[in-house]
Amino acid sequence: MEQYFGTDTQVRLQRRADEYTNWMYSTAGACHPGRCLGCDDPDALGWDVIFEHLKRDGRFGFRMIPAHRMESVRDKLAAEGYAINFWNVFTGSSGDILKATEPLIRNSLPGELSFISIEELHNPELIKEIQIFLSDNGIPPVSGLMLSGQSVDACTKVVRSVDGDIVAMAYGYFAHNDHSEHSDTGWGGLVAVDANHRGNGLGGLVNAAMIRSCITKLGAKSFYEQVSTENKISQRMVEKCGLKLDTSVLCGIATSTEAGFELWGQ
Repeated sequence: MEQYFGTDTQVRLQRRADEYTNWMYSTAGACHPGRCLGCDDPDALGWDVIFEHLKRDGRFGFRMIPAHRMESVRDKLAAEGYAINFWNVFTGSSGDILKATEPLIRNSLPGELSFISIEELHNPELIKEIQIFLSDNGIPPVSGLMLSGQSVDACTKVVRSVDGDIVAMAYGYFAHNDHSEHSDTGWGGLVAVDANHRGNGLGGLVNAAMIRSCITKLGAKSFYEQVSTENKISQRMVEKCGLKLDTSVLCGIATSTEAGFELWGQ
């Protein structure tokens, strides 16, 4: 079954990310932002390489870049006709996260809801349902190979109703390779909750379950999530999970214009 879902632009970028997975995990300075190619050390990767991919793909990710370097990054991109949109980074150590999330996971799911098992994630039909769920909730999906953990070390937490409908999810994986100082740091996101199930803490619970699995099962020593300055609800959610705003680093996406997620082709 097709592992990709979305608009033509989204599918093209998902394919590209899958095609370059080995490159992103073996090349110094590169990293895997999920929906496109990316880097966590532009100088180590090389700006000629960055602009080569930007020209071809129209998108390029920048992860965990020191904040004091972002102006020079912005200037280099602007000189070639590109802009970059930034997100704040919230980070936490595994110990702090496990302590903070313990009260959250004590609140078990309501009786009519349940977590989807890891084995079920091998079902391509379910992966397509997850991608549709993300898209319906305004989140550009990633490839099925990523969601199922076939291309990256990942943890996908999905909650469904008694009728089998997906009502919430969160996703985490390792974005950085062994060349990076962040090689043992996990990333989390793609947190979505069905509109009929919001307001009862389900987002925080599924996010906490995802992060804890990344720590206890995948071995993450620390963790981070990206949140826009305007998204106060998500900020409160990640803070309850033991993450704190880290002003020393930023994450961003370089594009040919300044349109943010609209440029994923939605």
